[in-house]
Amino acid sequence: MGLEGAVSRSRTNPVAVIGQEEGSLLWLKLSDQEALGDDAQKIILNNIISLLADDHIRLMYKLDVLSIKGLRERIMAHLSIIYEKKVINLSILG
Repeated sequence: MGLEGAVSRSRTNPVAVIGQEEGSLLWLKLSDQEALGDDAQKIILNNIISLLADDHIRLMYKLDVLSIKGLRERIMAHLSIIYEKKVINLSILG
């Protein structure tokens, strides 16, 4: 199940999880404050929101590139986005 299922109102997600090997799943009931505690619950929710936001931004960039008609223009738009991200990261570090 994706992260969006964990924070959606219906607590459902139309995704099936299929594995090639046997594995374990960890289920946390985020509304159960006795089991987690306030601090752990806030940390988990903040991490989920951050992951969802990062994924959403990545998909927005992808949609922008895929909405362009020509292959050359798509490649140039993709390279432009990569360049902008590097400039922003370098300005944050510097």
